[in-house]
Amino acid sequence: MQAVTGAMGSLIPKLWGLVHAEYQLQTGTKEQVESLALDLESAYAALRKVASVPPDQLDEQVKLWAREIREGSYDMEDVLDTFLVHVEGSNDPADKDSELKRLRKKMTRLFKKIKARHDIASEIDKIKKRLQEVKDRHATFSINDIVSKRIASSSTTDPRLEAMYKEVKELIGIDKSKADVISKLGDDGSNKGMRKIVSIVGAGGLGKTTLARAVYDKLKPQFGCEAFVPVGQNPDPKKILRDILIDLGYIDFSKIAILDERQLINELRSFLGTKRYFIVIDDIWEAETWKNIKSAFIENNSGSRIILTTHKLEVTTDKFPDNESSEVHKASEEILMKCGGVPLAIITMASFLAGKAREQWFELCHSPSFIHDKDTMWILSLSFNDLPPHLRTCLLYLSAFPEDHFIAKDQLIWKWIAEGFVEEKQGMWLFDVGEGYFNDLVNRSMIQADEKKEWSFDGIWTLTQGCRVHDMVLDLLRHVSREENFFTISDSDEVVAASSSGSKVRRLVVQNRTDEYIVNPRDNIPQVRSFLAFTCDIGNMISFRGFKLLRVLTLEGRIGSPSCHIDLEHIGKLIHLRYLGLSRIETLLPEAIGDLKFLQTLNLRGCRWLNLPSSISRLTQLVCLRADVEMPNGVLGKLTCLEELVVKPINYYPDEDGHMQFVKDLSNLTQLRVLRTGIMSINDIIESDLLQSIGKLRRIQRLSLHIFGGKPQSSTWCAQLVLPRGLRYLNFSALHMEIMPPCINPSHLVNLSDLNLLVNGMDRQDLESLSRLPQLRHLWLQTMSTVTLPNVASNGCFQMLRSCCFPWSTVRFLLNGDSSVSFTIRMGEMIWTSFPAEKRRMRKE
Repeated sequence: MQAVTGAMGSLIPKLWGLVHAEYQLQTGTKEQVESLALDLESAYAALRKVASVPPDQLDEQVKLWAREIREGSYDMEDVLDTFLVHVEGSNDPADKDSELKRLRKKMTRLFKKIKARHDIASEIDKIKKRLQEVKDRHATFSINDIVSKRIASSSTTDPRLEAMYKEVKELIGIDKSKADVISKLGDDGSNKGMRKIVSIVGAGGLGKTTLARAVYDKLKPQFGCEAFVPVGQNPDPKKILRDILIDLGYIDFSKIAILDERQLINELRSFLGTKRYFIVIDDIWEAETWKNIKSAFIENNSGSRIILTTHKLEVTTDKFPDNESSEVHKASEEILMKCGGVPLAIITMASFLAGKAREQWFELCHSPSFIHDKDTMWILSLSFNDLPPHLRTCLLYLSAFPEDHFIAKDQLIWKWIAEGFVEEKQGMWLFDVGEGYFNDLVNRSMIQADEKKEWSFDGIWTLTQGCRVHDMVLDLLRHVSREENFFTISDSDEVVAASSSGSKVRRLVVQNRTDEYIVNPRDNIPQVRSFLAFTCDIGNMISFRGFKLLRVLTLEGRIGSPSCHIDLEHIGKLIHLRYLGLSRIETLLPEAIGDLKFLQTLNLRGCRWLNLPSSISRLTQLVCLRADVEMPNGVLGKLTCLEELVVKPINYYPDEDGHMQFVKDLSNLTQLRVLRTGIMSINDIIESDLLQSIGKLRRIQRLSLHIFGGKPQSSTWCAQLVLPRGLRYLNFSALHMEIMPPCINPSHLVNLSDLNLLVNGMDRQDLESLSRLPQLRHLWLQTMSTVTLPNVASNGCFQMLRSCCFPWSTVRFLLNGDSSVSFTIRMGEMIWTSFPAEKRRMRKE
């Protein structure tokens, strides 16, 4: 939503926090802050209305008003955050300093707080005046009136409404699809007279509504009463039930106008009675909506039929498969490749190709002008504007990335969080909420899910989940970004300035620069909140001293170029910084990095010669730490907010009592979701400490632990190992175990999808236990035993498995006398095998 509303969403809660917290504000300031918060809540409500209207339907005055409020909200949040930094972020003890030095620092902090309280009072007064000036300048119009008039008078039609009345001949492949649906609705000879429900599932814009309408028009003469009712993303249950009744021929309009939902359901069931009805419920978004509607459709053994269309599989009862005509298969692949899976772009291209000669199809598909046709972009903008506001803002953030750039999912989510785009939900971690946003964008085909294989510091290949943005979508996002002053992009050719006069540069991106391009903080950019540099020969191109409001900093050197060296001497001055990411950069992190009190993410993957100073122990709000280097000793236990820890295996010597501080400190990180590290040497004491620490990681979802050298973990250790039920990924491939831990069983690890194990001794029961893990998709197993699992194909074994690897082993499948298949692992050569679950057969890759 920040694309239109700026920083309002995060600013208003901070203002109310200032009102209720004990900050010893100057007399009258608290009342001023409360008044400001109320004014901004009113403005925020109006901005949300503006955000719900497509930009081309907005009055220019409304756009100007929204821009002024948005830009003002950024400045207000900068003022407020600066105040909070001074009053909250300066209370660290100075244990190593002398008494006199500590007293001097304490007095300095006290004077800073007094000055900050005076400054905030002055700034609040300025903000109030600025807000009043904006209100006065635009006093001649009403946001409510203009927005409502624009919605009412808009000539842009809802694509769903158009699809309901689209001519059948306009949809490619309609005859075959229509025949398939009609076939599913027909009587199959058994249970004749029972009601039938058929679901049509697919992404938005693929023609579900048009297909359902074609079937409806074809079959409705066969029924006593029929209805075709659209639902949409924000349904009103009572309106839906009334629409169904009216379409079915119910004529007592005054009666149903006053009924509540329960009464409407009863009325509908009574009206249907023993009638043979045919109803289409179009565009259902949520399973709960369908559940409520479905309860109104009486099962009267009259041979009634229902069709529902949805883009979510979980809503459905019967998925209708996508079938392509063999005659246009090759051309269809070309179309899909050009559209990148964007649903509305696909249907637009199909409309262009309809009626063209076959030999023209490929010529048109390959035409650059066809790819960027204004109609396609217009429909893509409909898809963008149809997103909920929070998804719109998160998607717009991807306009910063270069074309065809792989975007790692986890780091993208942490950037969203640092920017304040992810809204808090009770009982959920911010990362999980952000992951839901990411999955929604994938499901809506606005981004393309992807994976990237990377060689890790612990010597194994890992798959990083992420996404890419199709060229057409990226063009749209950059256009909107310029219009809304969301990102300013400096590429190899030019600097793209902020689009709106009077707008300040808030987020700055540098791409593909090979020169020593110096970013000068005096060039109207001291208010920059985010600075991202991709595939650049960074060198000394950037001076950060003036970026005092920076919240996100990402520096990514060029692949194949010598590692860039950059001076981070002044990094400690960036007191607002939430996210710091460095890749392919040679530098030394100064001790001053510990001054970044609000830093949430420190991502240093790809910087193998970089150091981690001991001052990172002061980063008490750090939730994600990823580095290809070791942690300093004695630091980890203070970082108790960590949710994600990925660091190089530890090579410390045990202390005089035989303990390793790093291993003991792990037990303090009770919020960890992701842990990936290792230990270069181990003894019995460290082994025991490790067992206790793992047992306390109750929230861990991804656990990768490597132990190098030493003897295998004893059967006692394995038997005492406790793993949490929520575990999804477990990598013990470099943790040598005598036996398989009993906790790795199908009744306990119900969510485990990836498993890597190195086990000396296994028996049939162990292998059978692995085969019944309900979500297991990828298995890497090395064992010194010969173990056989009978009836592997018929006993429900490895139901979800997609791939497995048995290093230095021979895998044999033997046909038994009863036609069942036995599965045997024996020490030998490495075998890679794939299990396509739908075919239940084995094949070598």
